Amino acid sequence: MKKREYYFIRHGIPLNDVGSFHLSIFDKDMKGEMDEPLSEKGVEQAAALKDILLKLDIQRIVSSTLKRAAQTASVISDETGIPYDRRFKRLVEINLGGYSIKKTVPIKILMSKWWPRAMRKLIDRGVISAATVFYFLQWHLGNTIGGESLDEINRKVEEMLCELDAFPEHRIAVVCHAGWISFLAVKIMGGSLWNFLKLSRVDNCSITRVDSTGKGEYQLQFFALSHASVQLLS
Repeated sequence: MKKREYYFIRHGIPLNDVGSFHLSIFDKDMKGEMDEPLSEKGVEQAAALKDILLKLDIQRIVSSTLKRAAQTASVISDETGIPYDRRFKRLVEINLGGYSIKKTVPIKILMSKWWPRAMRKLIDRGVISAATVFYFLQWHLGNTIGGESLDEINRKVEEMLCELDAFPEHRIAVVCHAGWISFLAVKIMGGSLWNFLKLSRVDNCSITRVDSTGKGEYQLQFFALSHASVQLLS
């Protein structure tokens, strides 16, 4: 059977990510409750994928049902002419449950208003990375309220991969979300805590390639690379 290639793309930057970091928005995002459209920057990021997706000879685009993913897929389709007509609820962002990180000492220090404005953007980026890992660890330890279990997440990933295997096209771009892509990669690589931490960072409009035999066997070819890096590989 011919090898199948799936390219998982994180959506472009949405409106809620524009400007400084806000913990209340972050908490909602970790619960999968954000459904914002793309920012102007996010539209530009999606359009910038045109050349690499044409070079990869992508035959179909699918996405999650959330606005930021669907809009990213629409922009890509408009730019490339690649068909896009399917949205899947299974691809929506992972829900890690509720957990307030506002009162933790490291976060309070990093969020201090006394930091110089010139350092704010760099600090915000560091806070997002650190807070994401911290939030995941709380979920892993069972300290979050509600949310999906690992079994539920893995079952959703398995079902979506089976859906992709059923398409007649062999090279498919899948526009979804950072947490979803991380859990996909971890499932393929093995569910160790180290893999969860190593595969936790997924930048906007980065590309992750998974190859399928079409018989339930999958291989992670590369993880969360920029379109420029993928261009060098292809």
